[in-house]
Amino acid sequence: MKIKGLIIIALLLLISIPAHAFIYEITPIGPQNYSIASAINDLGQVVGYGLYSSQAFVWEDGTTTTLEGANSVAYDINNLGQVVGSSGNQASLWENGTRTILGSSVSGSANAINNYGQIVGNEFSVGAFYWDGEMNALGFIGSSAENINDLGQVVGRDQDGNGVLWQNGIMTNLGIGMVSAYSDINNSSQIVGRTINYPFLWQNGVITDLNVPWSLHVALNDAGQIVIPDDYGHAFLWQNGEVIDLLNTVPSDSGWTGLGVSDINNKGQIVGNGWFQNEFRMYLMTPVNNAVPEPTTLLLFGTGLAGAFFRKRSV
Repeated sequence: MKIKGLIIIALLLLISIPAHAFIYEITPIGPQNYSIASAINDLGQVVGYGLYSSQAFVWEDGTTTTLEGANSVAYDINNLGQVVGSSGNQASLWENGTRTILGSSVSGSANAINNYGQIVGNEFSVGAFYWDGEMNALGFIGSSAENINDLGQVVGRDQDGNGVLWQNGIMTNLGIGMVSAYSDINNSSQIVGRTINYPFLWQNGVITDLNVPWSLHVALNDAGQIVIPDDYGHAFLWQNGEVIDLLNTVPSDSGWTGLGVSDINNKGQIVGNGWFQNEFRMYLMTPVNNAVPEPTTLLLFGTGLAGAFFRKRSV
């Protein structure tokens, strides 16, 4: 009876935890000279670039490594440590410290890379492209490919700025009109981006307004967790219909007074930029003790009362 009562009490206490009770540890990372965090992989490696230095880099465990090439920008990194972006205004791949210009790129950018090394971006003479050792045009001049998942599905914009999905060589209009240059797709084929009026989640043809005004960049992971910044120094996490202000999930004395956000990985780690002690810095947010359990974890905790760890699993 006592054990049964404890189980019931434990379940009631856990279920009463508000859905927004996310707790994160936030750490300033990277160079201090106005650097921008672009993306994070599942190993916690972060890529970015200096606003003033115009130099791409990789940050890992407190160490910043500069990438080869001048006037460079790093946009994405996969779990193999391959980095893509642009250098000298040419679409570029960095691998083991060596830069490769993609195709005969004269003016372009590599925007994303999946875990199979497949790359997408845009190039002046072809528009949206897919690269797997050679340059393949996806659309027309003026189009742009913004992201690719491990299934080879590509999201971006057509030459008129409309949101589109490419798969198996076929381009499909998402039916959402014009979108911003920032969109993402996970391995469940969920797509996020921004229309002229609002950030959205697209899934199987159904469009959901994410209810964050004045946002631009939107990213998501495989668990469907979405990160969204606004124009007023706030970064948000959208999960299962709830919007959480990330600044409210860190200690009030953390020293951070404003946050933007760039990316979230499959461990729930988040990177972006913000103001830390009056300096513009990159940050890494890591879930503390995986503070919000999944429903199945709640049940295991309540029935086992021991040995179960909260987990928040997630690109």
